[in-house]
Amino acid sequence: MKKTAKIFSGYITNRTIAGTLLLICLMFCCFISHAQVNEATSVTVDGVGSIIGNDTARARDEALRDAYRMALEKAGVNISAYTEMVDLVVIKDVVRAHVEGYVESWKIDAEGIRDDGLFYVTITADVIKAAIKKNDREALKLIINLMGNPRFIVLVDESNFGEELAFSILEASLTEALTGYGYHSIDPEQKRSIVESDEARRAKRGDTEAAQQLAMKLQADVIIAGKVYTEKLPKNEYFEGTNWVSSKAYSTIRAVITETGEILDTKSPQKPGAGLTYRDAGMKAIMQCGQTIADNLVWNIPFHIGASEEKTIQLLVSNLAFSDYSKLTGELGSMRSVTYVFPREWEKDAPAVYDIKTKGNAKDIAARLETLGLELLRFNMNKIEVMKAEEILWNK
Repeated sequence: MKKTAKIFSGYITNRTIAGTLLLICLMFCCFISHAQVNEATSVTVDGVGSIIGNDTARARDEALRDAYRMALEKAGVNISAYTEMVDLVVIKDVVRAHVEGYVESWKIDAEGIRDDGLFYVTITADVIKAAIKKNDREALKLIINLMGNPRFIVLVDESNFGEELAFSILEASLTEALTGYGYHSIDPEQKRSIVESDEARRAKRGDTEAAQQLAMKLQADVIIAGKVYTEKLPKNEYFEGTNWVSSKAYSTIRAVITETGEILDTKSPQKPGAGLTYRDAGMKAIMQCGQTIADNLVWNIPFHIGASEEKTIQLLVSNLAFSDYSKLTGELGSMRSVTYVFPREWEKDAPAVYDIKTKGNAKDIAARLETLGLELLRFNMNKIEVMKAEEILWNK
């Protein structure tokens, strides 16, 4: 009986040891597999961009976005057929984690103008074949740079226990956080010129149209507006016997995309703060609000800046003969990023009207129109006005 018990005990012990070893092996294999999945793949690729109106800076930006997409493809990252030909959409899908891969870092090996007139860049990129992580700061900064470092303006009514400060803590906190990721703040002089305007006051009260119009004037891609105030909190038990006090900040903030008027789903946090005075505690609470809002916007803005889907831009062409009306339709349709052209109206001594469906933006379309010999009169994000020159290039 004792012998049987001893054998059984040894059997159980051996099974326990074997099971433990098997579990350790499985954990090790999973760790190795996970490490391999997230290991960077190094690739070298070229990207190209078209030079329009001698604008090599714009062409370089286009080439870098093209190189980003090419790096993902060469590393074996699957890109959907819908997005594969639209570089900016690819980049947005990376941020959304719709693409199982992203460029962790890269270096530019060479750049310049090719014999065929295209601007090129050669890059060596480290590609991670996994969805982008929110703590990968450098990868997100690279994406924001590729999107042209979107410009923003912050307008906040701020009150710390009824005292209006000479400068806004929330504005400073948001600006520092966003610029740290590569977003560009508008020039302070520009901001001072409008901060007391009626539009600015309406924007801070939540008027979306006023916010959008103000951002257009300042050529900002996004406007962040609202208010924040503080209140005292009851004495915390942890502060008993000390001079420390606590306050709470309440914020109501909205962000509006200038191009579309879209209101982003922005958090309006309430945050506590502690200090030796209520005013000091309030300032710290406001800073906490700013950091929370910035953390949300840093990732939210890239989803909505630029043309991720088709939009319509109206084109008005003065001095256009009827014989050139249909010819221009063909020229517009052959432009990169233009998906369809609707010739709407022609009338003598009045501007010809076209609606252009595009995945691009008005600035790119305007630059391409100038290469056709059309003089640019004015444009905004949804409308371009040009005038026919003495001789249009397609007549040559």
